[in-house]
Amino acid sequence: MRLYLLTSILVLIIGLTSQAQGDSIRSFDLIGMNGYNIEQYDKFELILQLDADFDNPYDPDDIRVDATFTSPSGADVIVPAFYYREFDYTLDETGQALGWLEAFTWRVRFTPTELGEWQFNVTAQTATDSVTTETLTFIAVPSERKGFVRVSPDSSDYLAFDDGTFYFPIGMNMAWYTDGRMADYRDWLDALQSAGGNFIRVWLIHYSFGFEWLDTGLGTYGGRQDRMYELDRLVEMLEERDMYMMLTLLTHTAYSLDVDSQWGQNPYNIANGGMLERPADFATNPEAQRLWRMQLRYTVARWGYSPHIMAWEWWNEVNWTELANPDLLVPWIQENGQFLRDLDPYDRLITHSGSTILDAGVWNQPTLDLVQDHIYYVNDWVEELSAVLSAWQLAYDKPFLLGEFGYVDPPEFDPLGIRLHNGLWTAPMSGTLGTGMFWWWDSYIYPDDHYQHFKGISAFFADEDLTQHQWFVTPAISSGNTSLLGLQSLDSALLWIVNRDYNDAYYTQQYEQFGESATFPTIDNAQITMSWIMGGTYTIEWWDTLSGEVIAEDTVNTGGSLIVDVPAFSTSLALKVKPLDS
Repeated sequence: MRLYLLTSILVLIIGLTSQAQGDSIRSFDLIGMNGYNIEQYDKFELILQLDADFDNPYDPDDIRVDATFTSPSGADVIVPAFYYREFDYTLDETGQALGWLEAFTWRVRFTPTELGEWQFNVTAQTATDSVTTETLTFIAVPSERKGFVRVSPDSSDYLAFDDGTFYFPIGMNMAWYTDGRMADYRDWLDALQSAGGNFIRVWLIHYSFGFEWLDTGLGTYGGRQDRMYELDRLVEMLEERDMYMMLTLLTHTAYSLDVDSQWGQNPYNIANGGMLERPADFATNPEAQRLWRMQLRYTVARWGYSPHIMAWEWWNEVNWTELANPDLLVPWIQENGQFLRDLDPYDRLITHSGSTILDAGVWNQPTLDLVQDHIYYVNDWVEELSAVLSAWQLAYDKPFLLGEFGYVDPPEFDPLGIRLHNGLWTAPMSGTLGTGMFWWWDSYIYPDDHYQHFKGISAFFADEDLTQHQWFVTPAISSGNTSLLGLQSLDSALLWIVNRDYNDAYYTQQYEQFGESATFPTIDNAQITMSWIMGGTYTIEWWDTLSGEVIAEDTVNTGGSLIVDVPAFSTSLALKVKPLDS
């Protein structure tokens, strides 16, 4: 945790101290800030103390605190402050000690996107009073930070940072912690990072980081400040490891009547003192939407500063709820999307899950930047899955994320992680923005140590900037009992060839017959025939998809088509074809 400057900026603090302006606001003081020279895209934080009359610090209609930052180029950026409580927190091998420390304060978190001198002041406002501090400054200095993740300006299929660096997400779901709480995330993130992973998906759900539920009541979150503090720690863990997450704001469980239903415990349910007779009413009830937007405001105020939150996700699998009806969902996304765009000063990516490929009214919303699907019900985890992914990408000119895949239930028998392997590779080799995101992170990948599957794909794509080519799905074909997927341009190709018997069903059958000596048949005479490639001299690299090592290299000449002999293999291999002088 960063130390906050107090005595060294006493003059600045005096400059921000405001005296009483009326009956409801008696004083408004800056008591700390985390520095004067702040690196570009790093966090600038203020701690403020407010002595005022209000009932609910989370309701901006009761007490509203906002900071206004003026950039070196003259643009104003408004950032909401948030009510905060510090904790005593010690992370160790057994978990963590979490206890109350100090009184509540107000905080402002801001990330400077421009270099140079920024001006700022803070305003506190009640129904009867308004106090604005004097204007002060800080300096944004150069850094090596890459900024926020955007849709690449060079390719509508891929992502890049503000500084233009290509971003290829490699990761999995880590939706919630288990008994180890934040020790879980430390262990999971370390394991994924060591294998080259850089991306996770996290839910704001009531049994983990969610901060509004039956125990808090609606519109007040003080009883769950500990959960918020833990989410602070997760964001810091990601920053320390240069990893990123998609934060899912709503889950189907709270609004489903029949699938993983927790509607009976939802505080918005009229049976629990709320205002909704049915989940569908959440989309249209004015008071429910006012309370929901209070949550949005707090979320953006507390965590929106961090570039390591790659994207907001509206729903996890809205298809399991009544709100999947486009007549409800489209206007809901329109209104809330604009609200979030106005609230989030960094125009972070926004996505959603649970609408079908046919729901064009949803996916064509201008505030939805990424298209997403969750896929479990396919039989062939290479060719059939690829066909589904390709259909999505043909339907929408937006980057596509395979946000979940895997088994419907925790796998009973896939000790080699075959489905994980095939989903990781099938997604990007079908043109998605990154790897597929496997679901069973806590009960399968981590305890069975399947992280080796991330090593190969992270190494293969490590030096690739996919935005620098006009890719198309390769028309290349492979012989023998193989499947071939990949990306191709007129002078390059990234291909993946897989043994069709490399699947969990085949391995289960072999294991029942041969036990632990079960294996896959060797493919030793396959060829790849490529067309639509410019004539010239090319280098060919064959990659082991588990180790991430180059196992063979060659140089070939072609006049527009190319036939390549495939090294003997039993699982899968990856292939790079590039011009000799590239």
